[in-house]
Amino acid sequence: GGLPPKDAVAAAGVAAAAASRAHVQLHLLRCFHASVGAAPADVAGDAERGVLQDLVRLHAMATMQQYLGEFRDDDVLDAAQASQLRRAIAALALRVRRHAVTLVEAYNFSDDFLNSAIGRRDGDVYTALQETALQEPLNHAAVVPEAYRELRKLIRRDGEGTHPVEVGWPPEAPAAAPRRGGAAARARL
Repeated sequence: GGLPPKDAVAAAGVAAAAASRAHVQLHLLRCFHASVGAAPADVAGDAERGVLQDLVRLHAMATMQQYLGEFRDDDVLDAAQASQLRRAIAALALRVRRHAVTLVEAYNFSDDFLNSAIGRRDGDVYTALQETALQEPLNHAAVVPEAYRELRKLIRRDGEGTHPVEVGWPPEAPAAAPRRGGAAARARL
């Protein structure tokens, strides 16, 4: 009895994919944990090892949170434990955050590779951020022309929406409304 092999494989596909993801995540976590534990003392002293161990824990808990539904469905975690997991991630993220720049800098990526004005080696973040913003083509106009083309498509002349309104974009600013009060108001009285 049972299903033909092809149908059995198809029926088990979703569960097999979930099991495959779980296996890969566990393998990644084990390798990460082992590499932190195996780092030579001259490369990672106690302080560095502590930060890396926190990073391993954060990775493990963030992965659990990512797949929280599966942990809940299989009764691995109850609602209280799920809440505790979220609080633990928040607390650990704050602790790791102090070391975020150092952790990224450890990879020795160049500023050009990162293509980012933030986190520059020369420390001149604000000047670099302003230069980057000035070079961005989208910042050369108040509203990009593509937005006006899309707006024209949305505004219709009739109720059926078959004819786009031919309006000049951008619209001109409305004339200033006459002020109330003053000599003109008194003259009307």
